[in-house]
Amino acid sequence: MKLSTDRLRGMVWGAFLGDAAGLGTHWIYNLEDLREKYPEGVGGFEEPRPGHYHAGKEPGSFTHYGDASLLLLESIAEEGGFDAGLFGQRFVERMAPGVYDGYVDSATRGTVENYRDWTDRHPGEPYDFQNGADDDQLATATSLPALAVRYAGTANWLERVEDLARVRQNNGRAIAYARTQADLLGELLRERTCTAPCTGWRSGPGRTRTSVPSSSAASGTPSSGSISPWNGRPGNSGRPAP
Repeated sequence: MKLSTDRLRGMVWGAFLGDAAGLGTHWIYNLEDLREKYPEGVGGFEEPRPGHYHAGKEPGSFTHYGDASLLLLESIAEEGGFDAGLFGQRFVERMAPGVYDGYVDSATRGTVENYRDWTDRHPGEPYDFQNGADDDQLATATSLPALAVRYAGTANWLERVEDLARVRQNNGRAIAYARTQADLLGELLRERTCTAPCTGWRSGPGRTRTSVPSSSAASGTPSSGSISPWNGRPGNSGRPAP
């Protein structure tokens, strides 16, 4: 599979920029809460308000997801590839509670606890870092771009995805989610040439293009199925998993 270098570059930059841009509004899904905290509007890169999960971080900083992704990218760049043991060791040393100066999620807490419990019971023995937390949240999904730079389009892409998932999330659902997301990401990174206006791709014979209807394209108005960025569920507290 031939991948687009431009899309690979855009994927990495987009992942890190998006993470930093959402720092202050992360996990706030209630629009009334957003308006109360940011009455001037939300433009990205807001400073987290007091009491927020990322309070104390400066605008432009990464969330814990971004910091873990950067750690993975650095590990792959320095080692020439992904090694679960080497990345896992970096992860527990840099992201552990009491060491990392940001929010520590359940995947990180569980991973560090499992590591420390195993090493206490098996002193001096190597740990394979394939027994992460029993957690099915977004830890692995948010790190896939860093792994994709090295492995997307290769024969062992999905195997490396599963190895990465088990470092922090030894959970069947999390692994299935990660493999599915990796499949989608691989398709998005494929180098293609559009000969007509297109908005996406449908699965099936020939992977046919889906074109923008000429009426809506000409008028610039959204279709009836479009979702406004201000639509939401006022009853949703946006609270992450403990």
